[in-house]
This record gives sequence, structure tokens and C-alpha cells, in this order.
Amino acid sequence: LHSAAAALLDMVTDITTHAALDTGQLQCAHQAFSLRASLKTCLELFRPSCAEKGLELELQIADNLPPVLLGDEFRLRQALGNLVGNAVKFTEHGGIRVHAEGENMDGDEYMLHLKVRDTGPGIAAEEQARIFERFARGDQGQMHCTPGTGLGLAITRELAGLMRGALSLESRLGEGSCFTLSLRCALPAKTAGAPVCRDASSERYPKTTGAQEPSAIPARAPKALCIVLAEDNKVSAYFLQEILQQAGHSVAVAGDGFDALALLRNTPVDLAILDIHMPGMNGLELAQCIRKGDAGVDPALPIISITASRSEEMQTRLRQLDVRVQAEKPLGAGQLLQLIAEAYGNNDARNTERDMETVFDLVAALARVDGKHTLLRKLAGVLLEELPLQEQALAQAMEQNNLAHVHHLAHALKNSAAMLHLLRLQATGAALEYAALARQDCRRAWQSLQEAMPVAQSALRAYVDSRMHAI
Repeated sequence: LHSAAAALLDMVTDITTHAALDTGQLQCAHQAFSLRASLKTCLELFRPSCAEKGLELELQIADNLPPVLLGDEFRLRQALGNLVGNAVKFTEHGGIRVHAEGENMDGDEYMLHLKVRDTGPGIAAEEQARIFERFARGDQGQMHCTPGTGLGLAITRELAGLMRGALSLESRLGEGSCFTLSLRCALPAKTAGAPVCRDASSERYPKTTGAQEPSAIPARAPKALCIVLAEDNKVSAYFLQEILQQAGHSVAVAGDGFDALALLRNTPVDLAILDIHMPGMNGLELAQCIRKGDAGVDPALPIISITASRSEEMQTRLRQLDVRVQAEKPLGAGQLLQLIAEAYGNNDARNTERDMETVFDLVAALARVDGKHTLLRKLAGVLLEELPLQEQALAQAMEQNNLAHVHHLAHALKNSAAMLHLLRLQATGAALEYAALARQDCRRAWQSLQEAMPVAQSALRAYVDSRMHAI
């Protein structure tokens, strides 16, 4: 089932990419990315398949390769992935070696060469031109029994052309193959005017008719920012990058501290978002490097730290490094945007706990109801009527020390808050639920919930009373 699903996904990806190329709808991005991290990430996807077949998979990177390039990282990995995937598919013994090198071109341009060499069956001379045609496949016997569309190499060549490069082949039957993917990228310029950020007019938010969003809803950053995101968890990195780009920011992603340091030194940057626990150089060490002036950026660069744990020792170290904006995983979309606004100078004298948690994540709540403000307002109105009753019932259960009933009521309140993405109320409800279930002293958790309740109600009421565009 897994193999069939993977083959089907490859086919769907090939067909949709082919359609986009054919209609001229595919456009290349122009953003900073860590080249080494990108290549490593691409190859990691194929290591399980290589291990299953007993193949070696090697990555060789030339010493003079620039750490950061400007271009379309996703399409680069897609094109390279097609070549590596083919090599793994048709190689039964030996291995695959990927060699990365390049050369400076005119101005700030750089020609990147990625060579993918395998020890497979090789390709006959009369077949070498034909395999680049759409829906064409090689004539070796084993190729006929391998699932695929015959689009991979054609797509890779077209992607190379889209990125002002080329795809070439050297092969002899029985002696393996070497595909060379050449892509033209740009070298980042360390100047204030470097055109890396997109214009702030590309920001996408729920539509309004002139009224301001309620104050509990996350504020926008003052402009489109150039952000370096250091996060080793690929799922988290993809989610955060998607949210940031949809908000109009330009994002360069690194998978560890050393790659992040390379990005900081070679990319115009307004803000750093650092995961604390990363391989190599961790987030704390990288923040210290920034503050000491050893990262090639302004030592006062705004930093947001993200972590799955909030120990007192860690918070103390972060405060010593003047990392005032700290976030606990997992992050919601609205919470992330509010943290950016705070880190970039929109902070005020609100309570620190309020700074740590978004009260009402409007973006996520709207997404739950397919962007319909009318429906969301109705749900918010129902919950506004329900919350005082739930709080009153909880107060009575707490007074009676009926932990079973406290657990039941806190669970219901948590779910109600989660439905409308009232994150702070949801978190305090969950804390009270857990304390009651574990038969612990619930007074502190109950006090936190009581503090969160009026704030959540105020945010809902502000939204219900606002004149935001009804959809």
C-alpha cells in the first residue's frame, strides 16, 4: 500500500507540474536559501529506499560553494529529486553520488552544477535523446516494470530551462549514467536595498470594510520583513514558512544553527526566529553569537525563540541575551504573527502572559468555517452566552472539591474554546482538566482560567460587535 501510494503521488506530481509548465503558469521564486541544507534535505528523502536496496548515497559539496543563494529552492529540490529518484529506481548495485559545484557568472549571478552519477545499467546512445521527451521511457528491460509517467526527465529539463540552466547526460550501456543539472541563481548582496523582501502590499488578511480588527486579534508587522527561520523539524519549518509567506514576509529557512549562521551572514535580515533545540549550534548559542556581533548582522537584531519546553533556567538565559519574545510549541498562525509584531517594536505594556499567548486566533477560526464571518459571529455569540454558565458551574464544583465534575466541566470548556481558537482559554482549561484528572491541587489552574475568561469574552465581544466584512 505504501509503495503504491508513493508511486501514485509521484505520478500526480509529475502530471500537475507538466500541466503548469505546459500552460506557462509555473513561476520561479527568488528567495534566499541555504544551499547545503537544501541538498541534504533533498537526499534524506531517498536514504530509506537506498538502504532497502543496499545502495550507497553520497553527497559531495565543493569547498568554494556559496552558503546562500537566491532562487527557487523548491523547484531546485524537485528537479534534483527527479534525478536522484530515477538513479535509485534503476540502480540495483553500488550507489549514487551527488556532486555540487559551480562558478561565478557576470554580476551577482552564480551557475550551480549538480551532477548525479549512478552505477546502474547505463543508457544506450540511441536512447539518450529520446528519454528527455514527454511520456518517453528507456528501453532497458527493467524500466518497463517500474511505475512512472515518463515525465520526470522532461519536467527536470523544463525546470532547468525555467531557471536559465540546462540538463545534460553522459552514459554508456553497462557503465552507469551521469546527469548534470545546471541552474542559474543569484548571490545575495549584503546591502540594505537588496531586493529580497516582497512588497507589503502582498499581505493577505481577512477582508474588512474600514473598521479596525479587535485589539485581541494579532497585529501585523510594520512592513514586509526579511526573516531567517532556524528550525530542524521539517513539518514545523514548512508550517511556519507558509504562514510567514502568506503574511507577505520573505523567509530563508535553515535546518540547523550553522546553516542559519551562514544565512545571517549572507542575507539582508530584519528578524530571526530560532528554535532553541537544534543540531550543531543550538538556538541559545546562535543568539549569543548574534548579540556578540559575530553573526555579521546588527547585534540588536530582533529575535524570537521557539521551544517545546520553558524551564526557568532557559528563560533566564534568554532574558540575559535580550531575547524578550519567547514562544512555546506548537505555534498557531495568529500567535506567530502577533509575536512578530511584538518583536519588531509593536510591543506595549500588556501583561507578559498575554504577550506569550494569542487570545483569539481569528485567522484559524475563520479557516475552520471556510472564511464565513457571518457563521463565525453566530458561533461566537452562542459561546458568549455559554461561557458564564460554564464558569459558574466550575466555581460550584471547585467549592465542593468535586474533582470528577471539575475534570468533566474543564474538558467541555477546553473543547468550546478550541472550536473558536481561543488559545489562552483553551490552554488554561486543559491545565485545569489535567490537574483534576491527576487529583492535584487545582487552585492555581482555576485562578489562571478565571483570569483568561474575561479576556476571551472581551475578544469575542469585540469581534461580534465589529463591522468586519460579512462573508
